Amino acid sequence: MRAQGVGLLLAAYIGAAVCAFQFPSLFRTPFMAGGHLLLASALSVQAFALERAKYTPSAIQAFYRFIWTLFYSEYFLFLIL
Repeated sequence: MRAQGVGLLLAAYIGAAVCAFQFPSLFRTPFMAGGHLLLASALSVQAFALERAKYTPSAIQAFYRFIWTLFYSEYFLFLIL
């Protein structure tokens, strides 16, 4: 159950990267694909760290803050697209 949310978010990031290649006239492909793949990689690392910490309250709080960092990173990404 816990991994489903992370999986959905990873699918969204990978989907955004794929869209960059399918619609190169709409986006700057290197920034769109590279940025979203970088965010997906960072999410994977953080999700693994949360799993390794056995979902302690402090690890959950850190992961939650990281999710907000990803959210605001999207605004930065769309500024350069």
